[in-house]
Amino acid sequence: MKSIPHREEFDNSPYVKKFVRIAYVAPMIIAFTSIILSLIFSNWSIFSSSGALIILVGIYIAYNDLSGKIYQRASNNSFTMSELFDIGDLGKFSSEELNEFKEKDRDVEKTKESNLRFSNYVDSKFLKIEVALLTTGTLISGYGDLLLNFLIPLNA
Repeated sequence: MKSIPHREEFDNSPYVKKFVRIAYVAPMIIAFTSIILSLIFSNWSIFSSSGALIILVGIYIAYNDLSGKIYQRASNNSFTMSELFDIGDLGKFSSEELNEFKEKDRDVEKTKESNLRFSNYVDSKFLKIEVALLTTGTLISGYGDLLLNFLIPLNA
């Protein structure tokens, strides 16, 4: 089940926007430039070679492992038991103070749960982007020149 708030968080995150821009814009620029160069030099193998550059963009996205960094941040939002014991003897606190600790702990748990769901959402989105880039780059590398030469034959 994919929730709208996670999609909005994903779409509005500046860190995520950077990688999405790279994932979509860089391959388009690479492909467009290689098509223009192929037409100028009457050789579709230039376009075919651009597939390797698109694969590199996919590798860059995978290497930076954005979803892993978000998951790491999500897992650091809670107290450890030793930190609670460092506070002192819990019996010395009034019931109001203990209730305050419980409320803060519940808030931390809610935040951590929300962060984990967002992390899973981001992970699935970026996995799809990585697969799309690597697949597209591989297909262009292997068959791009054959396909375009069939559609638009160049006199090479």
